[in-house]
Amino acid sequence: MSQQVVVAEYYAPEVVFKVPKGIDLNDKSVVENWFVRRHTLYIKYVGKDKEEEHEPVFETEEDFKFPNKEEVMNREDCELEDFIDWSDDEDEEEKEDEEEEEEK
Repeated sequence: MSQQVVVAEYYAPEVVFKVPKGIDLNDKSVVENWFVRRHTLYIKYVGKDKEEEHEPVFETEEDFKFPNKEEVMNREDCELEDFIDWSDDEDEEEKEDEEEEEEK
């Protein structure tokens, strides 16, 4: 019998920022760099020493107590199979198989 796993998906919250009027974030002659960190948009203008900070105009409020989706599947069908170390479980299964054969 294949071992089952439960995969619970949580959707990430969305945060929306207003870019100042007339500013094209892709225009490297005006904007040297921009990034978002901890729900704040930082814009570093060409020739300025410090980034300008912008707060979000909209944030989704996620309740992470419950996943958005749950699914039971066989371990070998799990998309994350290559990233999970199942070695401890496999060792246990092998021991159980060996014990069953010894009993016969």
